[in-house]
Amino acid sequence: MDNKKAKRIAIIIVVLLLFVIIPFFGQYHLYLTRKHLQEQKTESMKENEDDGGITEQISDGKTASIRSEISDKSGKKSNASESFNQSGDSVETASNPTDALASVQASSNDVNGSSNSSANASPSEANLPASHVHSWIPITEVVHHDATGHYENKEVSAAYDETVYDWVEKGVRCRDCGRIFASDEEWMNFVKEQTLQGDYAHGSYEVYYEQVPRVVHHDAVTSQVWVQDSAAYDETITTGYKCECGAKK
Repeated sequence: MDNKKAKRIAIIIVVLLLFVIIPFFGQYHLYLTRKHLQEQKTESMKENEDDGGITEQISDGKTASIRSEISDKSGKKSNASESFNQSGDSVETASNPTDALASVQASSNDVNGSSNSSANASPSEANLPASHVHSWIPITEVVHHDATGHYENKEVSAAYDETVYDWVEKGVRCRDCGRIFASDEEWMNFVKEQTLQGDYAHGSYEVYYEQVPRVVHHDAVTSQVWVQDSAAYDETITTGYKCECGAKK
C-alpha cells in the first residue's frame, strides 16, 4: 500500500510540474521580456525628446538672431528718422514744400533698400555647393579582327608529255654469228642446218631486246592555296562613358 501511495504522490507532483509550475515560469519569462522591451522603448522616447529639445534650442537661437537683426534694422530706420527730424530747420526753410517731401521719401527708400538687401543675402544660400557637372571619359576596349580570305586552285606544274623507252623482247640472237631469230624454234632450225653442213659453232644463243619509245602524258599538278582578302587588324571601340564621381552611361 505504501508503494501505491508513493506512486500516486509522484504522479501528482509530475502533473503539477507540467500544468502549474512550468506555465508559471513561462508567464514569468514573458513578463520579463515585455518589461525589457518597454524599458527600451522608454529610453528611445527620451533620446528623441532630447534631440527635439536640441532642435528647438537651435531653432529658438536662429529666431532670436533674426529678431535681433530686425531690431537692429528698425533702429537704423528710427535713427534715420531722428536725424531727419533734427534737420527740420532745413525743411521748414525750404522754399518749395514739394522738394522737402521728396527728400524725406528718398531717405526712407534708402533705409528700406539697405534692410531688404541685407535680409535677402542669407548665409545658407551663400554656402550652398555648386552643382556637379559630369566630365564624361570614354570607356574603350580593343577588338581583334582576324584576316579574311579564301582558297583557290593554283597550278604547281603544267601538263606535259614525256617520251620513255621500254626494253621489248624481239627474239633470240646467235652468239657466234650474231644473227637474230624471231623465235627459239627458228634458231633451232638454223642450228640443225649448220650442223649438217659441219658447222658446230652455232650452239648457243641469247634473248635479244630492243628499246621501243612511247609517250607518257603527265597531267597538270594543282594545290589549294590560301588567298588573303583583308589583313588582320585591331579596332578600338567605345563601350560607354564614366565620370570621376563614379557615374556611368
